[in-house]
Amino acid sequence: MLEHTALTSIIKLSSEVTNRLIFLDVLHDLVYGNYAKRLKERRHLHKILEPHCWLFGPQFHLATSDKSFREIVPKHREKAGLPPTDDDSISDVKGIRKIPDLFLYAIREYPSDLKNHHLIVEIKAPKVSIGSTERDQIRKYGKIIRNAPEFDKISTRWDLFLISSEISEDIEDDRRQKDKPIGWLAEWDNMTIWTFTWSEIIGRAKEEMMLIREHLKIKSEQLLISKYLRENFPDVLGSLNKAADDQSTRHNHS
Repeated sequence: MLEHTALTSIIKLSSEVTNRLIFLDVLHDLVYGNYAKRLKERRHLHKILEPHCWLFGPQFHLATSDKSFREIVPKHREKAGLPPTDDDSISDVKGIRKIPDLFLYAIREYPSDLKNHHLIVEIKAPKVSIGSTERDQIRKYGKIIRNAPEFDKISTRWDLFLISSEISEDIEDDRRQKDKPIGWLAEWDNMTIWTFTWSEIIGRAKEEMMLIREHLKIKSEQLLISKYLRENFPDVLGSLNKAADDQSTRHNHS
Protein backbone atom coordinates (compact mmCIF):
# COMPACT_ATOMS: atom_id res chain seq x y z
CA MET A 1 0.00 0.00 0.00
CA LEU A 2 2.85 2.33 0.88
CA GLU A 3 4.56 1.63 -2.44
CA HIS A 4 1.30 2.28 -4.31
CA THR A 5 0.80 5.57 -2.46
CA ALA A 6 4.39 6.57 -3.14
CA LEU A 7 4.05 5.73 -6.84
CA THR A 8 0.81 7.74 -7.09
CA SER A 9 2.52 10.71 -5.44
CA ILE A 10 5.49 10.45 -7.80
CA ILE A 11 3.18 10.44 -10.83
CA LYS A 12 1.43 13.54 -9.49
CA LEU A 13 4.72 15.30 -8.77
CA SER A 14 6.09 14.38 -12.18
CA SER A 15 3.04 15.94 -13.80
CA GLU A 16 3.58 19.12 -11.77
CA VAL A 17 7.24 19.25 -12.78
CA THR A 18 6.26 18.84 -16.46
CA ASN A 19 3.74 21.68 -16.15
CA ARG A 20 6.37 23.90 -14.57
CA LEU A 21 8.87 23.16 -17.32
CA ILE A 22 6.22 24.07 -19.90
CA PHE A 23 5.55 27.32 -18.02
CA LEU A 24 9.27 28.17 -18.05
CA ASP A 25 9.44 27.66 -21.81
CA VAL A 26 6.34 29.82 -22.31
CA LEU A 27 7.72 32.56 -20.06
CA HIS A 28 11.02 32.56 -21.95
CA ASP A 29 9.18 32.95 -25.25
CA LEU A 30 7.08 35.79 -23.82
CA VAL A 31 9.99 37.85 -22.50
CA TYR A 32 12.36 37.21 -25.41
CA GLY A 33 10.12 36.30 -28.35
CA ASN A 34 7.63 38.05 -30.60
CA TYR A 35 5.45 39.25 -27.73
CA ALA A 36 8.30 40.85 -25.76
CA LYS A 37 7.91 44.38 -27.12
CA ARG A 38 4.16 44.38 -26.43
CA LEU A 39 4.33 42.69 -23.02
CA LYS A 40 3.30 45.14 -20.27
CA GLU A 41 4.65 44.90 -16.74
CA ARG A 42 1.46 45.14 -14.65
CA ARG A 43 -1.15 44.29 -17.25
CA HIS A 44 0.49 41.09 -18.49
CA LEU A 45 3.72 39.93 -16.86
CA HIS A 46 2.64 40.61 -13.30
CA LYS A 47 -0.53 38.51 -13.66
CA ILE A 48 1.38 35.64 -15.23
CA LEU A 49 3.90 35.50 -12.39
CA GLU A 50 1.52 35.74 -9.41
CA PRO A 51 0.57 32.03 -9.36
CA HIS A 52 4.16 30.94 -10.08
CA CYS A 53 6.21 32.42 -7.24
CA TRP A 54 8.13 29.12 -6.98
CA LEU A 55 10.09 30.59 -9.90
CA PHE A 56 12.04 32.74 -7.40
CA GLY A 57 12.71 29.86 -5.02
CA PRO A 58 10.63 26.81 -4.00
CA GLN A 59 10.56 27.99 -0.37
CA PHE A 60 8.71 31.23 -1.10
CA HIS A 61 5.00 31.98 -0.85
CA LEU A 62 3.14 35.06 -2.06
CA ALA A 63 2.30 37.57 0.68
CA THR A 64 1.29 40.67 -1.30
CA SER A 65 1.13 41.57 -4.97
CA ASP A 66 1.21 45.11 -6.30
CA LYS A 67 0.66 46.54 -2.81
CA SER A 68 2.38 49.49 -1.14
CA PHE A 69 4.72 49.23 1.82
CA ARG A 70 1.75 50.37 3.95
CA GLU A 71 0.27 46.91 3.38
CA ILE A 72 3.61 45.11 3.28
CA VAL A 73 4.53 46.23 6.82
CA PRO A 74 1.64 44.46 8.63
CA LYS A 75 1.91 41.40 6.36
CA HIS A 76 5.64 41.16 7.01
CA ARG A 77 5.15 41.40 10.77
CA GLU A 78 2.40 38.78 10.68
CA LYS A 79 4.55 36.30 8.70
CA ALA A 80 7.58 36.99 10.91
CA GLY A 81 5.55 36.34 14.08
CA LEU A 82 5.85 39.92 15.31
CA PRO A 83 3.15 41.95 17.10
CA PRO A 84 1.15 44.35 14.92
CA THR A 85 2.11 48.00 14.81
CA ASP A 86 -0.27 50.96 14.84
CA ASP A 87 -1.30 52.93 11.76
CA ASP A 88 0.43 56.12 12.94
CA SER A 89 3.79 54.37 13.08
CA ILE A 90 3.27 52.91 9.62
CA SER A 91 2.27 56.34 8.25
CA ASP A 92 5.54 57.80 9.51
CA VAL A 93 7.63 55.35 7.46
CA LYS A 94 9.40 57.30 4.74
CA GLY A 95 8.46 55.90 1.33
CA ILE A 96 5.44 54.05 2.68
CA ARG A 97 3.48 54.65 -0.54
CA LYS A 98 6.05 52.98 -2.78
CA ILE A 99 4.66 49.85 -4.47
CA PRO A 100 6.95 46.85 -5.12
CA ASP A 101 5.60 44.23 -7.47
CA LEU A 102 5.78 41.10 -5.30
CA PHE A 103 6.45 40.48 -1.62
CA LEU A 104 7.24 36.84 -0.84
CA TYR A 105 7.98 35.11 2.44
CA ALA A 106 9.49 31.88 3.70
CA ILE A 107 9.74 30.49 7.23
CA ARG A 108 12.39 27.98 8.25
CA GLU A 109 10.91 25.52 10.74
CA TYR A 110 14.37 24.35 11.80
CA PRO A 111 16.57 27.32 10.97
CA SER A 112 20.29 26.96 10.54
CA ASP A 113 20.32 30.64 9.64
CA LEU A 114 17.72 33.35 10.29
CA LYS A 115 14.23 31.95 10.80
CA ASN A 116 12.47 34.24 8.32
CA HIS A 117 13.46 34.86 4.72
CA HIS A 118 11.56 37.61 2.89
CA LEU A 119 11.90 38.63 -0.73
CA ILE A 120 10.91 41.78 -2.62
CA VAL A 121 10.68 41.30 -6.40
CA GLU A 122 10.60 44.23 -8.80
CA ILE A 123 9.93 43.20 -12.39
CA LYS A 124 10.30 45.27 -15.53
CA ALA A 125 8.73 44.87 -18.94
CA PRO A 126 11.07 43.13 -21.40
CA LYS A 127 11.58 46.35 -23.38
CA VAL A 128 13.04 48.04 -20.26
CA SER A 129 16.78 47.58 -20.00
CA ILE A 130 17.88 47.82 -16.37
CA GLY A 131 19.90 50.96 -15.86
CA SER A 132 20.70 53.44 -13.12
CA THR A 133 17.05 54.51 -12.73
CA GLU A 134 15.88 50.96 -12.07
CA ARG A 135 18.89 50.26 -9.84
CA ASP A 136 18.15 53.35 -7.75
CA GLN A 137 14.53 52.25 -7.42
CA ILE A 138 15.38 48.88 -5.89
CA ARG A 139 17.98 50.49 -3.64
CA LYS A 140 15.31 52.89 -2.36
CA TYR A 141 13.13 49.90 -1.48
CA GLY A 142 16.04 48.49 0.50
CA LYS A 143 16.52 51.82 2.28
CA ILE A 144 12.86 51.91 3.30
CA ILE A 145 13.21 48.49 4.93
CA ARG A 146 16.55 49.25 6.58
CA ASN A 147 15.50 52.60 8.03
CA ALA A 148 12.05 51.69 9.35
CA PRO A 149 11.98 49.94 12.77
CA GLU A 150 8.66 48.38 11.75
CA PHE A 151 10.66 45.98 9.57
CA ASP A 152 12.50 43.19 11.37
CA LYS A 153 16.17 42.91 10.48
CA ILE A 154 17.21 40.69 13.39
CA SER A 155 15.42 37.41 12.68
CA THR A 156 14.58 38.15 9.03
CA ARG A 157 16.80 37.79 6.00
CA TRP A 158 15.89 40.20 3.18
CA ASP A 159 16.63 39.75 -0.51
CA LEU A 160 15.54 42.21 -3.19
CA PHE A 161 15.40 41.09 -6.84
CA LEU A 162 15.33 43.45 -9.83
CA ILE A 163 14.55 41.57 -13.05
CA SER A 164 14.21 42.35 -16.75
CA SER A 165 15.17 40.81 -20.08
CA GLU A 166 18.17 43.06 -20.58
CA ILE A 167 20.72 44.88 -18.41
CA SER A 168 22.65 47.99 -19.44
CA GLU A 169 26.43 47.87 -19.74
CA ASP A 170 27.04 49.96 -16.60
CA ILE A 171 24.83 47.79 -14.42
CA GLU A 172 26.32 44.67 -15.99
CA ASP A 173 29.73 45.79 -14.70
CA ASP A 174 28.26 46.41 -11.23
CA ARG A 175 26.77 42.94 -10.96
CA ARG A 176 29.92 41.09 -12.04
CA GLN A 177 32.30 42.20 -9.32
CA LYS A 178 35.25 40.13 -8.23
CA ASP A 179 34.57 37.66 -5.39
CA LYS A 180 30.81 38.31 -5.61
CA PRO A 181 28.15 36.03 -7.12
CA ILE A 182 26.68 37.17 -10.44
CA GLY A 183 23.76 39.50 -9.86
CA TRP A 184 25.01 40.99 -6.61
CA LEU A 185 24.51 44.77 -6.41
CA ALA A 186 24.73 45.75 -2.74
CA GLU A 187 24.72 44.22 0.74
CA TRP A 188 24.03 45.23 4.33
CA ASP A 189 23.41 43.21 7.50
CA ASN A 190 20.81 40.58 6.60
CA MET A 191 19.97 42.26 3.29
CA THR A 192 21.23 41.78 -0.27
CA ILE A 193 20.10 43.49 -3.47
CA TRP A 194 20.35 41.56 -6.73
CA THR A 195 19.60 42.14 -10.39
CA PHE A 196 18.99 39.28 -12.81
CA THR A 197 17.92 38.71 -16.39
CA TRP A 198 14.88 36.57 -17.03
CA SER A 199 17.11 34.04 -18.76
CA GLU A 200 19.08 33.60 -15.52
CA ILE A 201 15.96 33.21 -13.38
CA ILE A 202 14.37 30.80 -15.86
CA GLY A 203 17.59 28.84 -16.37
CA ARG A 204 18.08 28.30 -12.65
CA ALA A 205 14.48 27.18 -12.15
CA LYS A 206 14.65 24.86 -15.17
CA GLU A 207 17.82 23.23 -13.87
CA GLU A 208 16.12 22.54 -10.54
CA MET A 209 13.05 21.08 -12.26
CA MET A 210 15.20 18.82 -14.46
CA LEU A 211 17.04 17.48 -11.41
CA ILE A 212 13.76 16.79 -9.63
CA ARG A 213 12.35 15.06 -12.71
CA GLU A 214 15.39 12.81 -12.99
CA HIS A 215 15.15 11.91 -9.29
CA LEU A 216 11.44 11.11 -9.63
CA LYS A 217 12.14 8.96 -12.70
CA ILE A 218 14.72 6.87 -10.84
CA LYS A 219 12.45 6.50 -7.82
CA SER A 220 9.50 5.52 -10.01
CA GLU A 221 11.54 2.82 -11.75
CA GLN A 222 12.63 1.42 -8.39
CA LEU A 223 9.03 1.25 -7.16
CA LEU A 224 7.81 -0.36 -10.39
CA ILE A 225 10.48 -3.07 -10.13
CA SER A 226 9.53 -3.70 -6.50
CA LYS A 227 5.83 -3.85 -7.38
CA TYR A 228 6.42 -6.28 -10.25
CA LEU A 229 8.57 -8.60 -8.13
CA ARG A 230 6.12 -8.51 -5.22
CA GLU A 231 3.23 -9.53 -7.50
CA ASN A 232 5.07 -12.12 -9.61
CA PHE A 233 8.18 -13.27 -7.72
CA PRO A 234 7.65 -12.55 -3.99
CA ASP A 235 10.34 -15.08 -2.98
CA VAL A 236 12.92 -13.30 -5.15
CA LEU A 237 11.95 -9.94 -3.66
CA GLY A 238 12.19 -11.35 -0.15
CA SER A 239 15.65 -12.74 -0.87
CA LEU A 240 16.85 -9.43 -2.34
CA ASN A 241 15.51 -7.45 0.62
CA LYS A 242 17.16 -9.84 3.08
CA ALA A 243 20.48 -9.50 1.26
CA ALA A 244 20.17 -5.71 1.38
CA ASP A 245 19.39 -5.82 5.13
CA ASP A 246 22.38 -8.09 5.79
CA GLN A 247 24.67 -5.78 3.83
CA SER A 248 23.36 -2.77 5.73
CA THR A 249 23.93 -4.55 9.07
CA ARG A 250 27.52 -5.47 8.19
CA HIS A 251 28.17 -1.90 7.08
CA ASN A 252 26.82 -0.49 10.34
CA HIS A 253 28.91 -2.89 12.44
CA SER A 254 32.05 -2.00 10.52
